[in-house]
Amino acid sequence: METIIYLAGNGFRLYIISRLFQIFLSGSPDDQAILPGIINVDGSRRGGGGMKDSYLHLPLSIVRACAFFLYYLVNSLGFLVFSWNPGIIILTNLAGALLVACTYEGKWKQRILAVVMAMALSTICEDLVVYILVRIGTEHIVSVGIAIANLLFFMIVLLLGQAADLRHGRDIPPAEWLAAAVIPAISMLVSAAVMDKCVEERSVVLGEISLILMNLLVFFLLSKIQNSYQQQFDLQLLFQENKAYESQIQILRESEKKISALRHDTRNHLIALREMAVQGECEEIQRYIREIYDEIRPKQEWISTGNYLIDGILNLKLTDAEDAGAMIQTEICIPENLQIHSRDIIVILGNLLDNAVRALYEVDKPKSLKVVMEADRGLLHIQVINTYRQEKEQSEDHPRRI
Repeated sequence: METIIYLAGNGFRLYIISRLFQIFLSGSPDDQAILPGIINVDGSRRGGGGMKDSYLHLPLSIVRACAFFLYYLVNSLGFLVFSWNPGIIILTNLAGALLVACTYEGKWKQRILAVVMAMALSTICEDLVVYILVRIGTEHIVSVGIAIANLLFFMIVLLLGQAADLRHGRDIPPAEWLAAAVIPAISMLVSAAVMDKCVEERSVVLGEISLILMNLLVFFLLSKIQNSYQQQFDLQLLFQENKAYESQIQILRESEKKISALRHDTRNHLIALREMAVQGECEEIQRYIREIYDEIRPKQEWISTGNYLIDGILNLKLTDAEDAGAMIQTEICIPENLQIHSRDIIVILGNLLDNAVRALYEVDKPKSLKVVMEADRGLLHIQVINTYRQEKEQSEDHPRRI
């Protein structure tokens, strides 16, 4: 039975190592692994003439799965069949982990760091668990120790993954942090306090394997739910981005149509202006030019920086603010090629201006909205000042800065 729990625990440990590598290294399953080989010009194997050096392209997922299987096979046979000493087991673990790390993208320094961290965390968890179980007098120390050591390793990797996601800008709800710590911790407590009390070794092994499978299933489902929410969030951002581009394209089309109409009527306008000039009607000339300008000026284009995404969002939201009855002021000084991710600017500007427009609808006149954007030394300063209603039914300008 100890063989079964070892094989199950070893497989679980390799899964944990794969999750750890995903944190530090990258590599999509759709990528191609290029393996050198000799094939014929016509694509056949060795034999016949026309030999040519070529490469064998395999899906990276297959290469990675083969590397993991080889790692698992050699490690399991070395421990269970050949009874290698701990030094050789450590070396085979390092070699196997390094082989797997080669299937991920990244510099060799990153790969070696990931391998060392995986081996160090795994070893520390095993030694710590064995030390504690010996001190408390655990009876089924092998079965219980393998399960608890892997669960502790799993919990640490889960928390490291969430810390990496947090660093990359993803908002981690407190429930996710709690689940990553509490579920494996409760499983370890059940393993030490309940499973060790079983008389039969078979019951202990089945219980430990059940705890491992339960943790895998729970976090698999949580990962699917998280990916579903992330896809919905990305779709919402894409919808807002498309709406902003659509607004900007509509403005450009309107401008092009009016300019085309003006170009068509230019001769008539010039004749009219010449007759007014001959009659000395300066005021009439100014009025006529003002009317032409008002006809060709896009009524909804508040901003034109050359950055179509920012222009589209601002023009769309400022038009909403104008519909709410606000007087609009803008001070925009940003380069055309602003080095900021489109997703971030959609979230920031969209939320700020949506809140401002919502507040404008809640107050009576006078209403005002001022937007200030300035890029300076690698920093983007955004300030939105809008009229809002306080609890005392007073309208004041409320600034929000980022």
